[in-house]
Amino acid sequence: TISENVDERTQFEIYYPVFEGAIKGNVGSFMCSYNKVCQNCNATEIGKWSCENPDTLKVDLKERLGFKGFVMSDWGATHSTSINEGLDQEQPGSNYMAAKLKTMVESGEVTQEKVDDSAVRTLWPIFQVGLFDKPNNNPQSTNVTTEAHRQLAKELSAQGTVLLKNDGVLPLKPEGPLTIAVIGSQAQLPVVHGGGSGQVVPSRVKDPLTSIRAWVGLPPLPAPVNNCSNKAYETGVDFFNNDGQTELDATSVDECCQMCSARGDCVGFSFQTARKQCWMKSDTKNMVPNSEVISGVCKNTPVPGVDCNKNVCVHYSEGLNHTEAAALATAADVTLIFGATTSSEGSDRGDLTLGDTDSLIVDVAAAAGNKVVVVAVTPGALLTPWRDQVGAVVTPLMPGQEYGDAIAEVLFGVVNPGGKLPLTFPNAANEMEITKEQWPGVNGAAFYSEKLEVGYRWYAAHDVQPAYPFGHGLSYTSFEYADLQVSGRTVTVKVSNTGDRAGQEVAQLYVKFPAEAGEPPLQLKGFSKVDLKSGETQTVTFTLDDRTFSIWDVTTHAWAVVPGTFELLVGSSSGDIRVTANTTSAVVAYV
Repeated sequence: TISENVDERTQFEIYYPVFEGAIKGNVGSFMCSYNKVCQNCNATEIGKWSCENPDTLKVDLKERLGFKGFVMSDWGATHSTSINEGLDQEQPGSNYMAAKLKTMVESGEVTQEKVDDSAVRTLWPIFQVGLFDKPNNNPQSTNVTTEAHRQLAKELSAQGTVLLKNDGVLPLKPEGPLTIAVIGSQAQLPVVHGGGSGQVVPSRVKDPLTSIRAWVGLPPLPAPVNNCSNKAYETGVDFFNNDGQTELDATSVDECCQMCSARGDCVGFSFQTARKQCWMKSDTKNMVPNSEVISGVCKNTPVPGVDCNKNVCVHYSEGLNHTEAAALATAADVTLIFGATTSSEGSDRGDLTLGDTDSLIVDVAAAAGNKVVVVAVTPGALLTPWRDQVGAVVTPLMPGQEYGDAIAEVLFGVVNPGGKLPLTFPNAANEMEITKEQWPGVNGAAFYSEKLEVGYRWYAAHDVQPAYPFGHGLSYTSFEYADLQVSGRTVTVKVSNTGDRAGQEVAQLYVKFPAEAGEPPLQLKGFSKVDLKSGETQTVTFTLDDRTFSIWDVTTHAWAVVPGTFELLVGSSSGDIRVTANTTSAVVAYV
């Protein structure tokens, strides 16, 4: 119900480009949200509901951005028959867009042309993706994953993994002699995705512990014993949360328990007896009474397994006892600590930490020092107060179902990590000093007073060095940048692999506007990923266009090129600029 109060320039320069990119990619639909939006309003004004806001839907999205598809409401976010305002489809039901719409057409409030426009907008993407040509008659339970899909998922996960820090502890050398301590339940029961309506239930989940053991020739640990056999269930109790939630049909609570036990990310379950629905969750938070529900916890009892193959050993601990975990790490050559945080629809993160894993890292690092590698799964920014106490930090962000094999290939150096952070990791919570007026809002309104200073732009504007900057990502090799050249619209730079192994580098082009433009001092305008063998040099090319030098003009409601001299900055991240050059916006006049 909060009114998001944001100025027009900020909307077009900061928040609309992602929608613009989706439109260029022929996206078929957008969803309007539950909140209100107030364009060019002060801190106390209250705007219109998102699904009946003509400024954002009709004018900005459909007219100025040129969206040809349809707009549907979030579930229950429709407050009126707002087809004239830009809404094309109500979800769910037909409280406003059926009988009431017919009455409005008959009275002339809504034209037949407007109805036809919405119908065409809705049908166009359906034809575009071939739903009428190849109707999908399969049930949702059908597994359509192929081995090629799994390989692609692994490659994407491995290549997207970001090496935040490395003091030489990585990559690991599996030929031995080597003793690896693997600590943290996330190594065996990993979080690989978020929850909510967008969640996809994977056909399998590869856990890091099994994959690491496989790399050194060890079989998987024996399956743990769960509590399904002793039927230790809680009748009339519901684990009422959305954390890592997955729902499948089940004939009984016993079957539901078995389904939960078979899933690596399921800790507890709630079985709805009347509907025969099994709700599997990653924790047991928010226990509430419900006479139609039987719940249980998959309490696993580990079964001992073989830990060594020749001169390589892998020892595992859940990390519940920090003293025992620290002792295990001290005796090992290298320690891998796995942690995770996640979020879900209706269940945001309470903070930017790894929860209890943070104290585990501190205690283990105090004993083992720079032999410790932290692998952190996260859907967004993460606080890393322990980063100076460990030898390496790796994040696959949200790694997907092939997480285990992907992270093993990165840790053992089969894949050279080439991922870059798509956001900033701060030094501390609320480092940007966001006020309550900005978030979550006061008296029903959140005022975007930061305007263009969002993310890395704020850090550049205030000259603050974050823990890990936007665009950051290390490699097992090294790269040099040289010979930045500007010729008209074309910018070239030479990138060389100066290390002893092949690797991928993402060259990033940032632009600094003239001061009178009122822009943040650093803005990403292009990036290019190159594969380089050891000793190889390639020329990376960027093309400048009108948008490179433009700001949103709120008078003409259009992009306008800013005259003057611009600084071009190319580097490995927003915090690691290697070469610079100057140019003028006059170059966009060249063909």
